[in-house]
Amino acid sequence: MIVVGRTLAGLRARALCVLLALFSLHATADELGDKRQQYLAALRSLDSGQIEAFQAAKAALTDYPLYPYLDYQDHLLRLNHLTPAEVAAFRERWNDSPIADRLYDEWMEDLERRGAWDVFITHYEPAGASADRQCTYLRALDRSGEHDAAMAAVAPLWLVGTSQPKPCDALFATWIERGRVNNRLVWERLTLAIQARSWDLSRYLAGLLSVELRKQGELFYRVGREPTLVQDTARFTADDSATRDILRLGLRRLASTDPDAAAAVVRRAGRGRGCGTARRRGRARRPGRRACRSGRCARRRPPRSGRRR
Repeated sequence: MIVVGRTLAGLRARALCVLLALFSLHATADELGDKRQQYLAALRSLDSGQIEAFQAAKAALTDYPLYPYLDYQDHLLRLNHLTPAEVAAFRERWNDSPIADRLYDEWMEDLERRGAWDVFITHYEPAGASADRQCTYLRALDRSGEHDAAMAAVAPLWLVGTSQPKPCDALFATWIERGRVNNRLVWERLTLAIQARSWDLSRYLAGLLSVELRKQGELFYRVGREPTLVQDTARFTADDSATRDILRLGLRRLASTDPDAAAAVVRRAGRGRGCGTARRRGRARRPGRRACRSGRCARRRPPRSGRRR
């Protein structure tokens, strides 16, 4: 009987614990529901411009899960008056939330709009900065007198295959005017732009090349758009790196749609270049050696005795 009594007492205790837990959950749910209504009311006050009501509601919601968002909105209200210390404190307080960096981004954009370049430069963070912000920073750095440091950092922003954001246009223009760009840098970006099929950018870049290279730049642009042009091998008689770049890209694109045509171009180019090279270097070869490794060029006849060379 004692054992049965203890068992019943244990069951009653467990049942009581379950009831208390259910009551607690119900109370918590009700409380959260009330807090949610207060939160929505705070947002309505913000939307209607009732700032004092918004801030009063915010003060009553410090333990609500979405309180950090209300704090973010409160900081946005006084964005152009925020001090660097306030922004740093906000980021530290909510460092496990996306809103921490979001406020920093908004603040930096506001500094840019207001032309507060000294503060912008001081608090610029290169890690994770967008191309837009990087270009804005380098322009600000250049305005501050750090010309060499600003111009030295432009190349990585330049060497992409797509158009950069508008703030980069002025930076690139300054960089070009100061003679920091050369054919190599233009050709590298032209290659990237053609690979990315950025045709407007490609045409612009071809026009930046020096006079002696511009014709090849325009050919590169045309071949990028019409790879079948590589079948006209007469266009590619020059033996230089630019011509090889053009042929390489054109053949790769032609091979993706017409492998047989691309193979035929390679065979013709191999015969023409090989024989031409052999003729140019013939005097350095021993008599009787083939001029081309392909075996399609004629074997040189050994000189007759007594014949001048």
